[in-house]
Amino acid sequence: MFTQATIEDALNRGMIETEMCNGKWWKLRRNGATKVWKSRPGHFRVPVKAGLRSCAYITHENMNSGHYRVREQQD
Repeated sequence: MFTQATIEDALNRGMIETEMCNGKWWKLRRNGATKVWKSRPGHFRVPVKAGLRSCAYITHENMNSGHYRVREQQD
């Protein structure tokens, strides 16, 4: 189960991967600052990038969707 803190920590260490359409897992990296809202505590949006062109957001809604995983150790 992911939380905002575990996602941020794993991204800073380069340990988060996402599942692509072809079934392969690609390493994610941060693509900007984390957005948080004062009026909605617990809501956040972290921009991420995979490869050269694939961009997405990890949010409070999709962080536990099964499309993200934390690698055990760095290569």
